[in-house]
Amino acid sequence: MLDQGHAPNVVTFNVLINALAKMRKAKEAKELLSLMIQRGEMPDVWTYNSLMDCLYRAGNIEELKEVFTSMERKGIAADVVSYNILIKGYCKHGMIGKASKIYRKMIQNGVKPDIFTLNALLEGMLLKGRMTDVAQLRRDIVVHNLTPNSCTYNILVDGLCKNGYIQEALELFEIINVSKLKLNISTYNCLIDGLSKAGRLEKALELFGRLSSEELVANVATYTILISGLCKAGKISEANKMFVDMEKSGSTPNIVTYSILIDGFCKAGEISEAYRMFVDMEKSGTTPDIVAYSILIDGLCKAGEMSEACRMFVDMEKRGSPPNEYTFGALIHGFCQINDTQTVVQLLQVMTDRGMKLNEVIEDMVMTQLLKEDNCHKYLHLLPTFPPR
Repeated sequence: MLDQGHAPNVVTFNVLINALAKMRKAKEAKELLSLMIQRGEMPDVWTYNSLMDCLYRAGNIEELKEVFTSMERKGIAADVVSYNILIKGYCKHGMIGKASKIYRKMIQNGVKPDIFTLNALLEGMLLKGRMTDVAQLRRDIVVHNLTPNSCTYNILVDGLCKNGYIQEALELFEIINVSKLKLNISTYNCLIDGLSKAGRLEKALELFGRLSSEELVANVATYTILISGLCKAGKISEANKMFVDMEKSGSTPNIVTYSILIDGFCKAGEISEAYRMFVDMEKSGTTPDIVAYSILIDGLCKAGEMSEACRMFVDMEKRGSPPNEYTFGALIHGFCQINDTQTVVQLLQVMTDRGMKLNEVIEDMVMTQLLKEDNCHKYLHLLPTFPPR
């Protein structure tokens, strides 16, 4: 364009900078902005907003702030979009104090916030658990005559649940339910999880039952949350049925789902079912991790099936999943139950050889076991020296 004698104007530069910004090419966009200024074309707020949005998406909060400040120095008034980008950037990086300061500055400068401003601030405040500020922001929505959108309610319900305000989240949920606004599956999951953890499993299942009428599809997180809640409530049959329904629906269980159900079967004393679930997990192509192995080994040890527990322990190591303190603790507890002090001491030696620390639970188990021995002094000198906790 320049070679052909055509001088690009501000509109041309803006289009090019915006295109580069969308391609996440912040460096090139900044270079073009510099060229624009050198050629005497004055950038406008739209130019700066494009560049700031690019920097926000790239996570360059310091550069974002510099561009915002540069815009102000040039006498270009920031608009609501400019402020929103900077506020979102600060909130995304947990810099809530700075986000609040920009929000106050925005209002002082006569720029009216929109619902996107409040959504960003609400999400940031909820992540930090600043509930007093959340309450004030909810009042600000009314003061500024703004209409909450689906995103607002999703943020609020999700944040209230994660901060333990389950009843308030549920009340807000019911208000939304009679409106035309829709909540997404993530928000349903958060509310179902909150209710489940609060012991309100029936209400959680009731919400699960509403999903189809809301034209929402339960995902792996939804099923995993409910399976976990049912297992913790001792309803292992219902949890297993939920697992079967999950597979029928086309939702694929992940390692967390399998581990929760294996743990549920172990705690219910159904070791054969736990083992079956472990085998099914492998058949499905899901590779067992240290958590899944440790859960099953613990269950086998508590059931007195030490040979199988040891076999799993060896298999675990062969597959490149090294046992942790929890795994060793499960085995040590199992051998303490059958009074095999010699093996307990050997396991302790393996732990110290691997640089593991002896936690209080294992220490108490070992000391209790040694005191049972008539010749405990025989073993005391065999105990390895562990690094300090």
